[in-house]
Amino acid sequence: MPHLRFRGVEQSRLKEISKGLVDELSELLESGRDHFTLECIESAFVFDGANVKPEPMIEVLWFPRPQDTQDKFANIVTQALKQAGETQEIAVFFVTLTPSAYYDEGQHY
Repeated sequence: MPHLRFRGVEQSRLKEISKGLVDELSELLESGRDHFTLECIESAFVFDGANVKPEPMIEVLWFPRPQDTQDKFANIVTQALKQAGETQEIAVFFVTLTPSAYYDEGQHY
């Protein structure tokens, strides 16, 4: 944990930034690299009856953390994509999970 879901991001771009991104995020959260999951969701975006190139949207599922940490996390993700050549607006949004409702191997956190 955390789990990052990327939409509107090409898998090749995500692969390009994945190592450095996880390095920075694990340092910020003082968490092991193996606690991160990056998922690239291929989907079609449609507007006015036509397929359109989507703006990148990154959904972050994680346990509660301070606002300052969340702000830094969002900035790291945004800057990684921009440095990899993304020119569109990038949306990062957080879904806060309740530890007692998250189970790993049958045990909640």
